Amino acid sequence: AYGSRIEGISMGGKTGTAQSVGGDKKSQGDHAWFIAFAPTENASIAMAVLVEHGGHGSSAAAPVAKAMAETFLKEKPTVKEARNP
Repeated sequence: AYGSRIEGISMGGKTGTAQSVGGDKKSQGDHAWFIAFAPTENASIAMAVLVEHGGHGSSAAAPVAKAMAETFLKEKPTVKEARNP
């Protein structure tokens, strides 16, 4: 998934394409998906991206995952951990 590459950050992932057929048995356009984690050495983010009728995972879903990972890993937002009361 070349579209998910981020300079200086290693990301592992898998693209996919799922066929979609409507009620009239005609194709509505394939669904695109991409699952990923980053950085690969010590992952701090994992994601699954599904773009309905987006076509191919590498061209539609991987760039979305890239944007998500860049935001999380480069902008360093504050994330509170869930704790049991």
